Amino acid sequence: MAKTIGPENPWFVLLAGLLLVQAVQIRLVARRDVPGHPPTPTEAFSISQSHPRCIFQPEGSGGRTFQVVRRLFREDSTFRRIMSQALAQNPGRQHPAANAACWAVSDEDRYARAAVERMLREEPTKSGGGAYSNVWSFALAYDWLFHHPAFAVGEKRVVESKIVDRIRSELEELDATGMALWHGRNQAANGLMIAALAVSDHRDVKTLMPRIAAHWLEALKALQFSEGWPEGPSYWIYNRAEPYPLAADCFISATGGREELAGVLIRSVMRKAGLWQLYQYGPNGVFEPYGDSAGSLRLGETGWWTVTMDHYAKVSQDPALAAAADFSRNRSPAPYGKRPY
Repeated sequence: MAKTIGPENPWFVLLAGLLLVQAVQIRLVARRDVPGHPPTPTEAFSISQSHPRCIFQPEGSGGRTFQVVRRLFREDSTFRRIMSQALAQNPGRQHPAANAACWAVSDEDRYARAAVERMLREEPTKSGGGAYSNVWSFALAYDWLFHHPAFAVGEKRVVESKIVDRIRSELEELDATGMALWHGRNQAANGLMIAALAVSDHRDVKTLMPRIAAHWLEALKALQFSEGWPEGPSYWIYNRAEPYPLAADCFISATGGREELAGVLIRSVMRKAGLWQLYQYGPNGVFEPYGDSAGSLRLGETGWWTVTMDHYAKVSQDPALAAAADFSRNRSPAPYGKRPY
């Protein structure tokens, strides 16, 4: 007769005890001091106190404004055809930044109202368990809709408080040692930087900004050193490719055009990442399937190949990447890929 496996079995008790000791050891290792971590806070830098400040600029500032993209939507048939796919989606199912972007392009208030309603109804998610916080989406919507009539003063305070609370918890996660560099730390650091820039005039965020920027700087340094994503195209193109240029774009615009931080040339790093992505596209029309790779890895299929190449070209200001973005868009059977909105 087989022996019972349960608390009355001494072997079970021994095994449970060993697992408990191992769990305690793992927690101790996770909490131990790691040389150079958390990273040294960066130098102070100036951030615009106006809204919008992330990617878009206030009217009359000389930067990219909502009126610029609205005129582009009216006059450029390619941009209008692509953006119309997003505008056709149900606003009730879109995240805040998506709706805020649709409003920025179309000037249709239904998108702004949907973004505000969702930010009031929900909390920014928390990084963990293989998922990453969407606080960046709340932050961009907060910044872009700051002066919209649908976003009243009291509502802004509620949303700002949610964003700041999540900034604190995300910074705690980055200060800890649980996140791997490539599979999490870089994505969380980019998202946190975007959020902090959008609400940088909050007194608590002002204090935290040098520590937040230090984590973002570590992500930039890692990409600068590796000159590309080291673990295969799938994780990159589904999750990691866009946070880098998005955060870089926000930093440059919010700081009045600053392109360097602690000796790291931000546009240069974006150029390296963009060129690496371009070099992954082979003459057989397939993105090189090394490491973690899934799907067809072809233009027009699921993935962010075209839209991210556009963004790397914009942020790097590199003419070769601009040509690559045109190539990607013109060669793709479905520009900007097949993915659910």
